[in-house]
Amino acid sequence: MTSFGRTGKNFGIEHWDVVPDILVCGKGLGAGYYPIGAAICTDKVFEAFQEIQGKFVHGFTYQGSPPAAAVALSVLDYIHKNKLVEYVAEAGEYLMDKLSGLYRFDFVGDVRRKGFMTGVELVKDKKTKEPFSQEKKVTKRVAGAAWKRGLIIYPDDSNGQVQGVAGDGFMVAPPFLAKKKEIDEIMSILGESLEEVGRSIEG
Repeated sequence: MTSFGRTGKNFGIEHWDVVPDILVCGKGLGAGYYPIGAAICTDKVFEAFQEIQGKFVHGFTYQGSPPAAAVALSVLDYIHKNKLVEYVAEAGEYLMDKLSGLYRFDFVGDVRRKGFMTGVELVKDKKTKEPFSQEKKVTKRVAGAAWKRGLIIYPDDSNGQVQGVAGDGFMVAPPFLAKKKEIDEIMSILGESLEEVGRSIEG
């Protein structure tokens, strides 16, 4: 989910200058056109398999698919040619500036992001970060209010961010090609949706 530009870097882990031994990725590699995932490893890890088994076994039933590989190469080529990773890094600053305006709502406890991967935390008490009770289904209500206005947000219906039992939040993850006017439209709808849910919570 944090690979291929979503966070404004090729891989999310690059924000911390960490080089992993094994990196797994998917989602963005196929851009929704074809299901594909990949595991990438260092020479050190690869050589360990070579030394012990004499080969690197990676030929299971659904692996090595030529159509999937062709789609992935086309996607990566498009991302590179159109400088989408760089664009997401730049436009992500604009998105964060707009998202920061959500702090005007009493129940928005935190807003955070990397590129076009953002998180908005909803809380009962902004100072203590006390979560809402699960029965209130605050995230679901915000997602529903946004949906009826034409905006799909990524709700965390699982809860459990707070001590494994409570917590509300959602993601705003625009397409890589989203322009400023479209980000403005997203924020307008999100603002209306939070206002609607905020009134119902207070009531």
